[in-house]
Amino acid sequence: MDKKPYVLFMNESPSMITRMISKARISLNLGDTDKLRKLTEEKLKVKVPDGVSTEDVLIGNMCCLLSIPRGASQDECIMYLHGGGYTFGGGAYMRRNGINFADEFGVRTLSVEYRLAPEHKFPAALDDALSAYEYLLERYSPSKIVIIGDSAGGGLAFSLLHKLKQIGKPFPKAIVAFSPWTDLMSRGESHITNRSKDLIFSRNMDFASEYASPEEYENPLVSPIYGSFNGFPPILIIVGGDEILLSDSLDLAEKAHKEGVNVEVQVWNRMFHVFPVFGKSVPEAARAMRYVTHFIDRHMTGS
Repeated sequence: MDKKPYVLFMNESPSMITRMISKARISLNLGDTDKLRKLTEEKLKVKVPDGVSTEDVLIGNMCCLLSIPRGASQDECIMYLHGGGYTFGGGAYMRRNGINFADEFGVRTLSVEYRLAPEHKFPAALDDALSAYEYLLERYSPSKIVIIGDSAGGGLAFSLLHKLKQIGKPFPKAIVAFSPWTDLMSRGESHITNRSKDLIFSRNMDFASEYASPEEYENPLVSPIYGSFNGFPPILIIVGGDEILLSDSLDLAEKAHKEGVNVEVQVWNRMFHVFPVFGKSVPEAARAMRYVTHFIDRHMTGS
């Protein structure tokens, strides 16, 4: 793999915890949406840390969650778009990650519970993300908003920026994406080379059609990699080296870099899909999150 100036390869040996996790193959039945939703609701525990308060926020018909760390600035906010292949990941997953991000970064965090496919296909999720962002624009300067997304939520974050550009709305200050799904055509090299390595998607990830019709896959509002990134704000992408979606990150970053965008990519050796959301329980995730904290602080302060 050719070295790029904006790509940093984190090549240290995986921690013992990571090696243990990697031995357990997670075979998701991606065709059983109801089971996946039930699994995340039953297995994920949502604990609100001391020093963080939460408020339910109704935006249209969305019941979103605002997590507020003690002492956080009233002028800054993170908008979080959850992963889950556009078909699950709301509820407990969304709430847990939003709360943890607020605690980790010390910034108010709005977790967006956008509508899910297959009941609500494209552009439902994008419309909801736009509504949430417009809600924040009424309350915060765009220079004090950072968008974070993981997996499909990372792709949705980039699609939202394409939409903002299309309708002439201001961009947020920066965007952070963990293992973003940016190409529903699955054309990237890693979809082949990493298939046997991927901890989660070694069997399949055939749920693009749940979200959009095949003729829509090359629409930048569905697969943001096919759009223009000219004028986009700074981007930080963190991705695992063993992921099927590695190319989704690297190919998007290359295109954005060529169009003059300030983009950074960290590729973590032998790490799995959206590993940063594991937080303090995984050493690599803890280190990645500390870097994200610095990234957010740097751009919020520099506005």
